[in-house]
Amino acid sequence: MCDPLKITMLLVKRIVIAICCVIVLSACGIGRGAEPMPSPTATRTPSPSHTPTVTATLTPTPILAVEATPEATPADAVTREIQDALRLLYITENETCWKAARTLGRIGPAAIPALIPILKEAENEEVRGAAAYALGEMGAAAIPAVPALVEALEDEESFVRTITAEALGKIGPGAVEAVPALAKAMTMGPGGDFRAVYALGSIGPEAVEAVPALIEALEHHLSQSMDTAVYYALVQITAQDFGYNVEAWRQWWETSHPALTNTVTVPDTPDAMHDFGSLVVALQDETVWLLAENEAPQLLAYGFSPEISPDGHWVVDIHHLEEYSTVPLFRLLDTHNRTEKLLFLPEDGKTCFIYGRAWSPDSRYIAFTCGGDIKHIYFGDLWMVDVVDSTIMQIAERDAGIPHFSPDGKWIATSTPWIGWTHGSIALWHVASKRNQALFGPLYQLYLEWADDSSGFAAAFQKGSEGLELWWIPVDDTPVQLGYLPGAFRARWQPNTERLVYTGPPGNPGSVHLVNRDGSADKVIPGSEGMSFPEDPPWSPDGHWLLLVDSNDLPYIVDTNVPHLPIPLSVDRVHGWVDATHYLASTYREGVSELYLYTLPEACQSLARFEGVIRSLSYTQQVYRP
Repeated sequence: MCDPLKITMLLVKRIVIAICCVIVLSACGIGRGAEPMPSPTATRTPSPSHTPTVTATLTPTPILAVEATPEATPADAVTREIQDALRLLYITENETCWKAARTLGRIGPAAIPALIPILKEAENEEVRGAAAYALGEMGAAAIPAVPALVEALEDEESFVRTITAEALGKIGPGAVEAVPALAKAMTMGPGGDFRAVYALGSIGPEAVEAVPALIEALEHHLSQSMDTAVYYALVQITAQDFGYNVEAWRQWWETSHPALTNTVTVPDTPDAMHDFGSLVVALQDETVWLLAENEAPQLLAYGFSPEISPDGHWVVDIHHLEEYSTVPLFRLLDTHNRTEKLLFLPEDGKTCFIYGRAWSPDSRYIAFTCGGDIKHIYFGDLWMVDVVDSTIMQIAERDAGIPHFSPDGKWIATSTPWIGWTHGSIALWHVASKRNQALFGPLYQLYLEWADDSSGFAAAFQKGSEGLELWWIPVDDTPVQLGYLPGAFRARWQPNTERLVYTGPPGNPGSVHLVNRDGSADKVIPGSEGMSFPEDPPWSPDGHWLLLVDSNDLPYIVDTNVPHLPIPLSVDRVHGWVDATHYLASTYREGVSELYLYTLPEACQSLARFEGVIRSLSYTQQVYRP
């Protein structure tokens, strides 16, 4: 039989333990009701008092200027910033030293006295290379460091020599003192140092004494990359273009070099550019930033997929009022006074899709195709909005497509996309009269490009399962077939429609081919196996250079006048062309995107840094001034 006293004591002990557990759990918050989850209908747009989740600032170097010294930073604060960055420069894990190098480059000439001893004496080659990189980031402001960089061209580590050559190229014409050393460095190694050659090209006409050595290097064919670099440097230095013809270069040099310095002009470089226009950048967190000329980035809106008008006045973007909304709103933003209005109203709550947007050349109109619940997305209506008086007009009912304005703005060619079925088509619309002419259909893939004089456009499309038909479609005459490309699947026309590039189908793209507009003179670009071209316009505006990407989407550039091996670019992504000799590119490291302005092929200048991934951008050469 159990002892009643023992049973009573045991029960009391258990009750006390239970009470203690309740007290502890209550203190930890367990057992209370859980905190409410955010409402799925919470708005994306924070209140005006909230701090933006992304910071984006220009480096202290203005976009178009050379000086890099922060003008408004007190001297003692600059000194502390330099000291902090110098300490981090010696930490080579997790790219810490390269972050510190970018900071020192941003600070500018004030950091030069501290960087020169490191460049010469640091035991770790990565630290020495980071010091050279920091000096290069200063551009022409680092001219006082040129003698030290010349010494570094003889560093025992090829890694340091390469970074040093790139730094001298970024300094540009002010690094003329380094020309003999760069000419010597370009011959080092079995295949030569093509980075030193690019540096000579960036120095430009001031590097004229290196021309004989460059011609000799071209004659020896050290490597494909070296030949391409030498050709680039010769053109930049001499303002002549004899391709890869060694004898032509030598003959010209022997007859013309005495007057060379009086006849050539300085090539267009980022330091000399004065017409950088307007740029809108969309980040992955759906913030949209505006960069205009040398101003710091400004938060323009919360949205995505922005497109700026040719005059820089307007931006159209997409916005959701609610997080899980199925009705996107298309807004028109004024870059001058920051006002906004809806581009159009959704149809009585129906889901509306816009799958094509295009600005007229005069920035007066924006055309778009709109589908909805009752219409297939590829059979939408073609509309056009007058952004000045806010009137909206319908050009076509159904059977429209992605609009492509002619350069004079009088015509719109529409290409209905292929989305799983053979519903693609091509039509031509006269804007003023709304007169249309259906041209081809049904089609699979199709690609259009207007001629510069608006006389017509070139088209490449698939009617069957294989090959592309090539056509010339005039605005006032009968279309004419130019040729046929068997096995071709993707294509992009050169801006003047004289040539195009193409690849094979997905899964078996083969190489990238370059052909004339009628399909003749088919040439494979050497070293392009497995490559393709980006969705953004791959051609430079003058049709000289072509951007490619490999299977990992890493970018390359090709001289299409004399095709050689594609040149790998030291960036993660190329976003598009600024003009015939400059393009926009970015890198992404540890949560930070850095946007660059590049001079062909790889001289660069930092434009801005953003926290987060760059999702898309849109550029125009104009800045709106009311």
